[in-house]
This record gives sequence, C-alpha cells and structure tokens, in this order.
Amino acid sequence: MPYFFNAGWTAANQTSQALQAIDSLIPQIMAIDPENGAPKLYRLKLEQAEEQLSVEKQQSEEKQKPPEQQLRPALTGFATLMRAKGSVQLSGYFNKAPGRELCRVAYDTNGCLTLLDESNMQTQELQHFGSDVRAEVLSDGQTLVVLYQLPGEHVHRLEFWAFDQAGALSRDQSFTLDWYADEPEDIEYPDAEPIYDLRFNDLLFAGPDNSIILMASRETRYTDDEYHPLQYLIRIDRNEAGDKLLFRAQDLETPPEDWTPEKPRISVNAQTGLMALPSMQIEVTDAGIINCINLVDLNAFNTLEQGSRPWQEVVRQVPVRLITTEDLNACFRSGFDPEDESDQEDFINLISAIRFADEVLPEVSPASDQESSGEESSETEIPLWVSWGDSCRKLVLSKDGDTIWRSPIMGAAPINRLEPEKTPTDRLAEVGGESTLMALADLSASVNTSAGSDTSYLLFEDHFGFSVLSLSAEQLTLLNHQQSPSAGMTDFQVLTQQEVYWNQHWSEAENQTAEQKLELAALGKNIIQVDDLHDDAALLRALEHLCQRFEGDIDTLCNGSSLTLVFSDGENLWDEEEFFSRVIKLSGADQLMARLLKAFNAYDGADYCFTDPISLHGRENYDGKPALADCALQLGLSDIRWLGLIGDYLNAIDPDHEFFFAHTGIPQLEKQHGETPEWSVFYNSLPAPMGPEEEWDEDDDEDDCDDEWEDEDEDDWDDDEPEEKQWPDPRPDDIVLASLPAHLLPRRKVLLAEAQQRFDDVIQRIASLSDTKEANHMLLLLQVLSHKVEIDPDIAIITFERTFNDSFKSQELVAIEAELEGYFRHPMEGMVMYRDGYLDLNQYHFLEPLFAKAVELEAWQELEHYLLGQIRWVKEQDHGNAWYVDDVPYGNYAAEALLRHDVSYGPLYADYLETMLLDTPEDTVGEFLREMIPELGINEHTYPILRARATFAAGHTGHEDFEQWCHELPVAKWLKEHNLLEDFLQFFEDDYRNYTHDEDDIQEETQRMRKLLS
Repeated sequence: MPYFFNAGWTAANQTSQALQAIDSLIPQIMAIDPENGAPKLYRLKLEQAEEQLSVEKQQSEEKQKPPEQQLRPALTGFATLMRAKGSVQLSGYFNKAPGRELCRVAYDTNGCLTLLDESNMQTQELQHFGSDVRAEVLSDGQTLVVLYQLPGEHVHRLEFWAFDQAGALSRDQSFTLDWYADEPEDIEYPDAEPIYDLRFNDLLFAGPDNSIILMASRETRYTDDEYHPLQYLIRIDRNEAGDKLLFRAQDLETPPEDWTPEKPRISVNAQTGLMALPSMQIEVTDAGIINCINLVDLNAFNTLEQGSRPWQEVVRQVPVRLITTEDLNACFRSGFDPEDESDQEDFINLISAIRFADEVLPEVSPASDQESSGEESSETEIPLWVSWGDSCRKLVLSKDGDTIWRSPIMGAAPINRLEPEKTPTDRLAEVGGESTLMALADLSASVNTSAGSDTSYLLFEDHFGFSVLSLSAEQLTLLNHQQSPSAGMTDFQVLTQQEVYWNQHWSEAENQTAEQKLELAALGKNIIQVDDLHDDAALLRALEHLCQRFEGDIDTLCNGSSLTLVFSDGENLWDEEEFFSRVIKLSGADQLMARLLKAFNAYDGADYCFTDPISLHGRENYDGKPALADCALQLGLSDIRWLGLIGDYLNAIDPDHEFFFAHTGIPQLEKQHGETPEWSVFYNSLPAPMGPEEEWDEDDDEDDCDDEWEDEDEDDWDDDEPEEKQWPDPRPDDIVLASLPAHLLPRRKVLLAEAQQRFDDVIQRIASLSDTKEANHMLLLLQVLSHKVEIDPDIAIITFERTFNDSFKSQELVAIEAELEGYFRHPMEGMVMYRDGYLDLNQYHFLEPLFAKAVELEAWQELEHYLLGQIRWVKEQDHGNAWYVDDVPYGNYAAEALLRHDVSYGPLYADYLETMLLDTPEDTVGEFLREMIPELGINEHTYPILRARATFAAGHTGHEDFEQWCHELPVAKWLKEHNLLEDFLQFFEDDYRNYTHDEDDIQEETQRMRKLLS
C-alpha cells in the first residue's frame, strides 16, 4: 500500500521567471510503494483531463463526467531505492545548500540512508547501518542529523552530516548518546521527577538553532521506581565549540495511557521555535467540547540541572474547533465520556494532521488579492493548518499563541450532515479519518480553463490516493486573513470532493511512452545489460557476466527478500522466464546456468529469496515464485542429468512458502522424466510439500520415536554447521569465571532479583484487578509494549518474547548481560550466568490471568478495543505473523474470549484471521474453531469465519474442517436461503487463484466445492 509526501518542484525547463513562479503553485507528490521488492518512488502532479477542457465539451448539452474524472495524476519522475527494505521515510530538504535545494534523504527501518535528488530523480546510497535509522535536515537547511543504534549495542549514536567542498554528503561528526553517562553527576532529582530515557520509537524533529528535538510518550519509571504515563521532549544542542552535546528535557501534558504520538499530528516551525500538537485536555463547555492544540515554546526548556519547568509555562493552549455534544455522541458508541481514557484518545485523534504553513506546499494567495490588499503578512504572524480527516481550517497565530484569525472549516461535509444510516465507527472515521492535508494548490496555470472555473484545491492524502476539495474564488478568499473576517468555531464551508487514485491514468500502458514502459517495467529489478537480445553470442556473454556476479557478491543483487532479474538491450526487456527459456537452447548455456544455480544454492539467504515478495504478504499474485525458478526449471527440463542440482536448489529455498514448483514446476519435470529411475531418486529427495509427505507409523513406540528425532537433531547440528563456524570446546566453569570481571555476576544477581520482583508485582497486580477500567489499563499497557518489537523483514515473523523480557530489565542489567556475552567463546559457557539465579518471566503466567481477569470483570468493550488495535497494527506492519509466544498470535486471547461471549463477534474474529499472513496455527486457532463452530452453528455471524476457514485461513486442516462442518451443519441450505452460494463460490475461486495459475485446476477445485454444497 503506497503512502505519500509533498515533493519539491523544479522549473529548470521553463524559460521565463513568470512561468517558473506559476509552476511553483502546482504541487508535486512523492508516492512511495514499499511492496514488491525494492521501494519505488513516483513523483506525480495533478492535472485536469484534456477532454474536460474543450469549449465544445463545456458548451455541449451532454452531461459532464463525474467529478472524479476531472483530475488525474501525471508522472513526472520515478526512482528506486535498491538497497532499502520496507517502510521508507523522507527528511526535509537541504533548502539552504547551494545546488541541493531539491535534495533530501530517504531512510528505512533496515538502516539504508539514501540521498534523493528530486530535480532529476537520482539516488545515491550514503550508508547502510543495518538497523533502524532516522534522519532530518536541521534548521540551517544544510546539516543532516542521523540517529541510529548499531545491532547488538544498547546505546544510540548521533551523527552530523554535511556537504564537503567536492559536493559529497558525508559524515562530519559523531557522538554516542549514553544518556545516563551524559547526565551531570551532581543532578539531584526531586522525588517526583521522572528518569528520562531514549528509545528508538521516539519521534525526531529539527528544532530551532540547529537543535534536535525528540518526543516521547510512554509509561516512564520515576525515582520512586513506579511507572506513570508521561509525555516529554528532549532537546539536544551542540556547544559553541561543537565538540559536546547539551541536553534539556521538558514535560508536557500527561497523556491518556494508550495515546501514541504520530508525526502527521505534530509540526515544528524551526524558525519561530514552536511545536504544535494536539492538546491532551478535554475542554467541556455548555455548547459542546472544544478541540484544542498546544503550542510549545522549544526555546524555553531548562537544562537538566535545573529540572523540567511546569508544562503550563512553556505550553499555550489554542482552541481550534467546537464539536457539539450531540454530534460527538453520534460518533461514539454508547456516547462520549470525557473521563474515559479510551474516548479521550479517540477525541484527541479526531485531529488527523497539524501543519505549519511551510509544510503545506505551496502556500497560495492570488496575485490580485495581494495587490489589492496592499499589505504584507507580519513576521510575527504564524499560519497554521489543522485537519480532521477530509476537512481542515487555517489559523493565524501570534508567536505567543494568541489566535489572530481563523478560516471556516473547509470540508466535504460537516458532522451533522453525515448519513444517519452509517454506523458510529463509519461516522468517526469520517470526522477524524486517516486522510491528512497535503497542500493548497492552484492549477490555473497548468490548464486552459474558462473564466470562473474552480482551479484551486485542498489536497488530502489517504491510503489509496488523494481526496481533492475544489475551492471557488469566494471560498479561496476565505483562506486569506487579510481579506476575510475571522470565522466562528463551528463555521463550515462545504466543498466539492473528488477522489483521485494515485496510479490512475499514468500507469496505463496507453498513456506511457515507449521509454517509460521500458523503464517502469524494470523499476526495482536488477537490470542485466545485453548487447542484443536477439544475438545468441550476446545472450551467452550476459549469462557469463551474471554468473560472475552471483559467484562474487550475490547479496548486492538482493532487495530485502526479493531477487528479480530483467534483461535489456535498451529497446526490449525480457523477464527471467523469457530469457532462460531462450538461452537454454544455446550450446554451453546449460553449464553456465548450472554455475548460476550452484552459486545461489550456496547463498545463506537462498531459503527466503523470491522474485515477487508480494506473494508472501498479499492476496494477489500469490504464486510464491522463488528466485531463479525459471533457470532451475529450464535446466531440469533440458536434461535429466541436472535433476540432482535441481534437488539441491529445491532444498535450499523455502518449501513452505514456495508455490511455483509445487504447483507448476514439479508436474512439468515429472511429465518430462517421470518414467525414469532417476526421477524416483530425485522426487524422494524433495522436501515437503513438494516431495513425498512423511508417513508415521502409529504403532511405533513413542520413546523410540523421540530417540530417533534426538539422534537426527544431533547429526544435523554437526552436518549443518559450516566448518569455519565450528565452536571451540567449552572451557571449564572455573576458567570462564576467572575470565569475567569479578563484580559483574554479583551485580547481575541483584538486578535479576529486581527484575523478577517487577514481574511478580505485575502478576499480583493482575490478580487484584477489581473493575473494567483497571483491566483496560493493563490491556493498553500490553498493547503498547507489544508494538515496540524489533522486526526483521527477512524473517517475516514478529516475536514478542525478547521485548517482553527486556521490559522488566533495567538498562544496567541489559548492558551487563551484553558485556558478559563478549567474554564467552562458546554458547555453553554462558551457563555460568545461571549458577546463582535466572529470570522466570513466563508469558503464559502473564497473558492467561490477564485475559481471564478481563473476562471475569466482563470487560467486553475493552477486549474489543484491544483486539481491534492488534488487528490494525499487525496489518500495518505487513511482516507476516505476529506471535506472543509459540503458536499464539497477537490478539488470540481477546478473539477467543469475545467469540465465546457473544456470537455477534464472529465478523471481528474473521478480521482477526486476516492477520495470519503466513500460516494459521492449528494448535490454537484450528482447535478453537473445531470446538466453537459446531456449537455456534451457521448464521450471519459465523459465516465470515467459515468462509475464511475454507479459503485464506485454511492452514493445514481448514479444508477438512469445512467439509466436516458441511456434514454436521446445514451450511449449503443456509447459503442458498440467503442467496450467498454463488458469492461464496466466487470468493473460493478467487482465493484459490492466488495459489495457482492452472485454470483447469482452479475450475476443478471450484466444482468440487460446488458439489460439496449441493
């Protein structure tokens, strides 16, 4: 799913300054597609469709096309971040660096730092840190700050980068942020003062005077060793000499315990030193509830020695909108309770974005209006935009935070115009949805419009594209505070809305030039240059070159879990299937292809390397095609002597998520070689599910079976361990102990006891929960903690165990254990740490009583809120299954409890099943459904579950379970009575098509299902 940023605009190709000024009013949008291998960047601008501009069309009596067809995105440039993985963020611009004004930095969770020049859409890799990294251009517009944490280290590093005389962006200065070491030793905190800490999910901003601002909102440990909710800012400056960092910390309002700050809702104006963010206060009046923002003076922070000032001294509250109690109650299930922390969080999040005017690019005022006013905006006046989903308003503030002027709210519809038939959830989504304001645009210069037509737009972004609200000339004037009076708190202007999908028009082949088609087809893939795709000698030379690259450094060809090749001679482009099916016919090509395959088999990442990573996460194109699949298949079809090498390849890749060979490749090879003796040897060497399934003899003695597996494990350990990685023999405990610093183990023992006590206290706290509010507090703590995991995209699994354990450890304990690991030469030597004690942090002892207590207290609404949060988070990560522990997926306890309580939670349980992208665990989910479905029967609530179990959530036994339910329950009858039979069969067919392209197989399975339901 793409996401969007404002982009710069160069008028380098324009010849007049007037044209350059006009074109600067046309906003550019950077769309980033992080899926399907290397993240791809598309620079777009909106333009009016030509067919809407002709005089004939406008004068015709024929009805005009729907509004959504009036605007379309045009592609103005594109690029790929070949070494990046997953989600990518963009810094601000180097707007004060000569010649680099349209350059900024892209960074991702894998630590790839890339310089992006938007004037020509060129990229340059700067550094690959190998772990999460963040970056921002400081207020001087020339300096880049980079914050990261090296793998295996427990301290942050802060680097400053600058352009050198040769024009290269390089590291200028580096600091280690050992937070506790940087605190002056003579600081004596008051009893109520928190112990501030740095974490890598803290938000990073460029502050005034080249400072760095970090924002944190979390449960924080105070000097009383208790955890309390806290929101605070850390400001980091360099001293005058530039060789030391200076720290300041400032508390903000206490947030609701489940509120998490997000960057779109926070804006910093580095020139004025102001930060704007939603207020945590719920202002209740007789007329309704006031939505407020806070202005924070970033220049008013005390030093650490002085301690944090009262937040009221540095924060100014600004009311931005009045929402009547009636309207607000219509948006919240069971009404809005200002004392309920869950409702508080939802109310705060009604504000979807806050942006100072310099972030709403470009800021537009018609030239005629400026001339007529004869006034220029005072430097002390600060324009600020606040948006609520697809509506927004502009404010002009003084530096002190006083509201000088406000525009009406501009949006598609006010709250009281929402359709009454919509659910409360739908209404809330429309009031405070995930759309955010991007720009105020003027398209009048880009099109030949007739007089009086609307050419100014408010541009919002959402998950799929853009929501465009057109402004009339009169409405545009209402955004100019020098020409219109200040509006009331509830004044609303209804605008015409258009939806524009980000890839509409430009991505269609008929709208692309031949050059664009070639470049876009190769975007994000490894381009192998061939002199002439129709020359046999050139094909062999390209294949030889490819072998050398694979035998040299194959890792440079991989983008995350993707390795995709395309072959180009500058005019034509061949994919792997076309290339290898053609080249296999050439003399000597089979030997080169065998070299290629051997090099890939020896690659450590071969077991999780695909040509199309969307097959691991998405529901479309689920072909599970591993890298070099066409090379292996064509080689195997060419001669039976290569079957052994193909067997090695199929054992090197990931058989559980491979579908190409299981459904296509193996049948083709069997048709070619199935009657030969070699085939039997080859087939029996294949891993399941491609090869023969393992057969179990139920009469075998269980102990013998265990012994067999134990022996096999021991053999595998010796065989699989590369020779250069063999461990030396472990040393005796007394020698290991003698090598350790004498103070470490005793100190660790004390810290372990403290960590264990924290865990035991939490378990006791769960046992003493007495009402739903307390249960909700614990559920929210768990939810926030479970979202702070470290995710490796290559594994495609999210595990919670390490984060859970570390949450009870002090930073000192973590550091001591990391230091101890450096003294061990063999993993077994680490056992000396457990001679005097170990941590017993059993997640089951935490999770099971917590959710059991929530059920006992009948905290159904709280459990639902928790489950919805886990579903949303796992889907947003898109990294595979998320596990609490073993085969217990995120949200499983809440999902089971809710469905046991009330069958109406069936659709929610089906949504929960969609979070299991890689596998549906049978020991938990499968067993639970086999118990519940026969009991609950088939009805409107359980139907989504049955449908899911027959399709995307089938796991290993889902199809058998569904067949059994069809025999036990009147499934077929119910589907026919509710006219859902054909819908179900179509859903089944569409899902099955995700696993195979064999149309005969698809129709055969669909007919089998139809027969079952007949």
